[in-house]
Amino acid sequence: MKKNADYAIALKVRKIMPGEKIDESCSKFYGAPTLPESLLNNYPDDCVFFLQINCEELKDLDPDNRL
Repeated sequence: MKKNADYAIALKVRKIMPGEKIDESCSKFYGAPTLPESLLNNYPDDCVFFLQINCEELKDLDPDNRL
């Protein structure tokens, strides 16, 4: 039987410097999520944003098109 965890994808993480401009659609940890204005207005204040992954950035690492 083939296991689901037959390969893994690693993410390289770096801290954004103060004042540095980034593409808002990039993968990121913490900070503020990139959401449409209609959803951002409904984002609860007591929730913690943990991770945003732009799956387009992973397409070359996903040869089986699982994502």
